[in-house]
Amino acid sequence: MSNIKGNSKEKKNVIYYSRDYRHLDVSAFWYIIQFVFILIPVVWLYLRSYSRISYFVADFSADMIHKITGNTTSILDTGYFKYFGGVSYVDMAGKHPSFTLSFFSLLISLFLIIVFSLQQNNRKPLMIFITIGLYIHACSSAYFLVFGYKFPYNIDSYSVLYMKQQIVVWLMIMIVYWISTSLITKMVVYRLLSFIALIITLFIFGIVRYILYMIILAKCSYLFMASLYFTFGVLFDFMVMVGVFAIFIRQASRKYNNKNGGGMWKWS
Repeated sequence: MSNIKGNSKEKKNVIYYSRDYRHLDVSAFWYIIQFVFILIPVVWLYLRSYSRISYFVADFSADMIHKITGNTTSILDTGYFKYFGGVSYVDMAGKHPSFTLSFFSLLISLFLIIVFSLQQNNRKPLMIFITIGLYIHACSSAYFLVFGYKFPYNIDSYSVLYMKQQIVVWLMIMIVYWISTSLITKMVVYRLLSFIALIITLFIFGIVRYILYMIILAKCSYLFMASLYFTFGVLFDFMVMVGVFAIFIRQASRKYNNKNGGGMWKWS
């Protein structure tokens, strides 16, 4: 009996309690302090600066596009929020797809849709994502085959939409990420570092994608506009946020589950 009791005591030292009976010890006061003195000033600073940020993105992108393609580019400005300024964007000549390109693009898309639908692993997330992208591209190809001359958008329209969208997406991701990590109130420094890393990653990713997409629309045609917007658009920004959030949560879990993390839990 004594051996059994001794073994049970040793096991209890390494057995974690059920998560149903514990939750994080969150300080409402500390949460409000961070919200008021960190998040709100950052959001206000961003709203006051996004006009200059968009001009930097547009200027850098226009210069890179010109160096890569040799196309003439210009930087235009469009109004956005009345009290915070406009948004700058790149304008350049675009290209409509030929009948041949639209026709073969439709055939290839339909062929790949049939091939992927016959695969045994067609319900996996990646396969579903690829199939959805193929359906969008097939619809775009069919549209240009029949109503291509009525296509109402050009590279200017896409460029304006992209920049306005990026300004809002960057703002929303900053707010969502900070609030979603706000329960981890005792890791402020690490939260700030991950927050800064997220913003820098999104900023670089947004510029590179903008340059690439503008080159595709200028050199390959508007046929790919729908795919670029719906398949490879905002979703990728939030995927980056989820990736950074996952890394942060992994580090937080290690800290909260070690010997020094016991005081961070409330038991019920």
